[in-house]
Amino acid sequence: MKSGMVIDNLSAMDRVLLFDANQVQGIIRRMAIQILGIVANDSKVALIGLLRRGAPIADLLLQEIRRSGNTQDILRLDLDVKRYADDLSILYPKTLLKIDDKTPMSDLSGYTVILVDDVLFTGNSLLTVIDHLIHKAPSSILTACLVDRCATRLPIIANVIGVTLQVNADSIIECNIPPYEPTLKIVLASPRKGPITF
Repeated sequence: MKSGMVIDNLSAMDRVLLFDANQVQGIIRRMAIQILGIVANDSKVALIGLLRRGAPIADLLLQEIRRSGNTQDILRLDLDVKRYADDLSILYPKTLLKIDDKTPMSDLSGYTVILVDDVLFTGNSLLTVIDHLIHKAPSSILTACLVDRCATRLPIIANVIGVTLQVNADSIIECNIPPYEPTLKIVLASPRKGPITF
């Protein structure tokens, strides 16, 4: 019942388009260039998308990396985090990590791991994932986020940032990413204000 109420509230919010498909593609291209600079001298690289939207963003980043002519052997994996977006914390009060037994993640020893997510807000989701991956002995763990809200409550940072958006705490940054939405875009959803009375 509570979840239904939250969804109703989300559907009633006012929305403003911040970045269209071409602009988002350009942002992802710049992120890919940053990643290339970071991993240029690394022989073992893993690009791990956080489901849901971090996974297709990771795919787009890998496409841009390949388009640049890079031939590094980059391992592409996904992790399923129950609360995949910190903006939806009211729906999932705890961040749960679901590991697929078929995922070849038993050994990341020596890998430079880059975690990919759509929005960095409180940092809870990334902290949960980092806590899990640190036991896989990677050489380093970095993060890449399409949007950084600059509102983390934990010592978590994004090493690669698409855009920085400082917005009201009641607002939501919606990253529309195929295949979950028809087209790429970043939207600001804000609570609808009632009529002003005097």
